[in-house]
Amino acid sequence: MLYVSAGNLIAGRQLYGANLYTELAYPPFTLLVFLPFLLIPFTPAQALWVIASFIAFLAIVYMCLKLAVPKPDLICWMFACSLFFIYFPTKYTLGMGQLNFIALFGLILAIFLNARNRYQQAAMSLAFGLILKPQLILILPFLHLFWKNKVVQTGISIMILVILGGIIIFGLGGYLTYVTDIVPLYADFSARQVYYNQNLAALFSRLLPTEPARYLSYLSSIGLYLSTFLFVLRHQKITLADLAVVFPLLLLVEPLAWQHHYVFLIPAFIFLWPQLNMKYRSLLIISGFLIGWNIKSPQNITSWASPLILSHTCIGAMMLYLICLKQLLTGK
Repeated sequence: MLYVSAGNLIAGRQLYGANLYTELAYPPFTLLVFLPFLLIPFTPAQALWVIASFIAFLAIVYMCLKLAVPKPDLICWMFACSLFFIYFPTKYTLGMGQLNFIALFGLILAIFLNARNRYQQAAMSLAFGLILKPQLILILPFLHLFWKNKVVQTGISIMILVILGGIIIFGLGGYLTYVTDIVPLYADFSARQVYYNQNLAALFSRLLPTEPARYLSYLSSIGLYLSTFLFVLRHQKITLADLAVVFPLLLLVEPLAWQHHYVFLIPAFIFLWPQLNMKYRSLLIISGFLIGWNIKSPQNITSWASPLILSHTCIGAMMLYLICLKQLLTGK
């Protein structure tokens, strides 16, 4: 879909409503990353993308371990990679050729480089992640509090320059269509309860009629985001384990959180694990099981508890969020 859409961008064809396998849901500037792939045919480009995603996955686990523990050994890295490889969101992302791992790589690389005082490279890496996954804008206020430098501002500036360059070369039409035709779809609650959507809106849509679910979703998402920001704001010094809270928060409050988005929780698990006692590690494992599980035939779940069973990923993310919040508030 992204490969074909990038070709449409180059040719000046319609980007949205182009009868693709799935509808393009990204703004035109995300397609800029995929333009180099047009130099090779689709099949090798697809293979190259999946290989790059897998390498990004391995690198993400490595960088997270390096950030979380002083000297992670090879066995620790291999065990973590094996564990997260059987995690359903990982298989979903790789199998569907989603861009999640490449975008997450940009974000984690930015955190990794910033920790080593390489601020310019961190800003460029952050901009790369934002261009691929604009939803990451939601965590920028938290990163700014965590870093206390100008990496976030610089990253946003680089992103804006890239967007302006794309508009100058390819025109404004795709952006206008995106704003008028695609953005309003995020307010449509008619199909939020589909199994592969696993945010708060989906949970409420499975439990309640459409209109109450809509308003409760808006209120809870805004309230959760603002209260978490205030909790972080009151801390004078934010640790890496404290920062873990932004990952489940992002997935709970974003308008659509497909199961493959949940690879963005891998850093939270790694950042938290060394800081927790056995009781909370047990809860973390349960959370990971709920998030990493997949129901192959969700249409067969018809019991009275089906709204909760079908929301297992969201419930696991809520558990992870509460563990992160406990770490943030108590530091232990």
